[in-house]
Amino acid sequence: MKPHFRVYTCSQLRADLENAETSYRIGRETVDFTLNELKAKLRELEKQATQLNEATPLQVEGVNKTKARLLEMERRHTHEKHELQQLVFVGLDMLMEHKQQLHNVLQDTENQNQWLP
Repeated sequence: MKPHFRVYTCSQLRADLENAETSYRIGRETVDFTLNELKAKLRELEKQATQLNEATPLQVEGVNKTKARLLEMERRHTHEKHELQQLVFVGLDMLMEHKQQLHNVLQDTENQNQWLP
């Protein structure tokens, strides 16, 4: 293998790694943004539920419906949060696997260079 080909391969592998890391960061920011939006919606619903709890007895049925909606949203929020965490873990696993592959290729290249004159 010629030296300039190894340099190109290493450069390409580094570029691939940077692209993978950028993709991961963008994905992570999207997950964080979505999670923050869900938290803000949950806080607003909690605020509305508190206000409804202070309403007259005639509005108790509406409060109970709102509480049920809030509990359902909280359940969905927890489920979505879990799904997002799983996606983050999968992304991290993929990134670590990719980094290990790059490390192995670079290590193999270095080992091959030791035997060259």
